[in-house]
Amino acid sequence: MNKVALSLIAVALCAGGCGPSAPPHNPADNEPPPSVDAPAEQEPAAISKGKAALEARDFATARAAFESVLARSPNDPVALHYLGVALEGLGDTAGAEKNYRAALAANPNLADAAVNLSALLISSNRLDDAITLLRPVVARSPRDPMLHINLAVALLQSKDAEGAIKEYKAALAAGDSPVARLGLAEALVAAGHPSDAVPLLQKMLADPASSVEVVATVADLLRRCESYADCVAAYDKAIAMKPAAELYAERGVCRRSLKDHAGAKADYQKAVEIDSSYGPGWYLLGQHLWAIEKKKAEAIKAFDQCAKVAPQSKCKAAADALRAGKNP
Repeated sequence: MNKVALSLIAVALCAGGCGPSAPPHNPADNEPPPSVDAPAEQEPAAISKGKAALEARDFATARAAFESVLARSPNDPVALHYLGVALEGLGDTAGAEKNYRAALAANPNLADAAVNLSALLISSNRLDDAITLLRPVVARSPRDPMLHINLAVALLQSKDAEGAIKEYKAALAAGDSPVARLGLAEALVAAGHPSDAVPLLQKMLADPASSVEVVATVADLLRRCESYADCVAAYDKAIAMKPAAELYAERGVCRRSLKDHAGAKADYQKAVEIDSSYGPGWYLLGQHLWAIEKKKAEAIKAFDQCAKVAPQSKCKAAADALRAGKNP
């Protein structure tokens, strides 16, 4: 059971799923890869029991199963790795890190432990540690796409966008995935190559199998590439899949960049109609009402509503500025 850390998606998540606001990583989300899997008939019963518990998200039972294996074989790398997964599921990241490192000490070629440990290091912003860990493992396992992806994430977060591009391309050569394609597009944007990212994103948008999370992330990257018509088309697709307030608001931003102010206003209004507690929708609506329509009273009302639902935002300051005769 392994995970991929992806900066674009904000948190570590299992390979095969992604999105702009994905849920926290659950180490039991995916089947384990062959590198830690033995045929069922060769696998100790306790390992099988622990893996079944992980798949059921019963981390306490999984922990007990793997600890029973380690009581007999303290240096079993597979049990050490899976115990790390169980401990991470229980919220014990220090224990998880200790066991991932022990698994790698017992078997330096256990790529799955390197993937999980590096994702843990990246999530705690220990980027240099993650890079140092991954480089020799990647050299030994150059066909493992998840190792390349996590190295790319660490490099990108370390501001080495060109290095990240190289690793994402290596990941795609080893095995195509939405995670790697989105990561490559993000790295291209960060490196100042948006024109190279747009065709990649357009191709992803045309994929009928893309999830709403992937489509929304594609849309956001297209906005960052200043490909606003494509951005609107991407949000159209995402909204058709899931009509969420955030998606309407973000489509409105792209429409504003196209000077489709009527369309932008309609999207901001739809966002707060769907979710009246969505502060950014109120803020964007207030901005539009003042900057485009010069409707001061209505803009103040929108900013006030934003401040009510999001008191830590800049909405109160915007409303106060308008009341004082200043631009927000």
